[in-house]
Amino acid sequence: MAYADWAPMPGLLPHRTTWLMAHLAEARAAAGDTVGLAELADSMAVIGAQSAYGRDRRLHHHVRGLLFAIRGRPYQAAASFRMGEYSPTFNLGQTRLGWARSLLALGRPAEAAAVLDPLLRRVLTSVGSYSSQAEVHFLLAQALGEAGKVEAARHHLAWVEKAWADADPSCLDRLATLRRSLSPG
Repeated sequence: MAYADWAPMPGLLPHRTTWLMAHLAEARAAAGDTVGLAELADSMAVIGAQSAYGRDRRLHHHVRGLLFAIRGRPYQAAASFRMGEYSPTFNLGQTRLGWARSLLALGRPAEAAAVLDPLLRRVLTSVGSYSSQAEVHFLLAQALGEAGKVEAARHHLAWVEKAWADADPSCLDRLATLRRSLSPG
């Protein structure tokens, strides 16, 4: 669709642009590009404010959460991810994952578990497909284990073990670490 075709719908182009920028931010975060993330967050704040969709007005907070997480500032990351929240179940799944990881880094596992739980009931199309259920169960097992709810954590661990039975070595290493943390004694 050409730009001129979007003219009658002024909020639609900012919606598309902000959503694409969110994916670019994930790539830049994976590469550790903090300068690029800061620039994207600033641009997304301006462009997202013009969107017809409420989620887009909050996505810049998600990007700031990524930035703070990379910089080792979990308190600011958790606050930014929380502000980036649009809906508990119809949201960019990475926002809640980042929020939970930040809470775990702050030693607040019960809060992390509460943040992760709605992701198990999210819509698995569109925005719900950008993070894996296995990752959600993994982090939930970690959070519940650290919160002292070991039996509940083992339930989620079993789910991950099944999902990651033939996973790459990096996943299997993470799984082994989680298994050890949930083992008695």
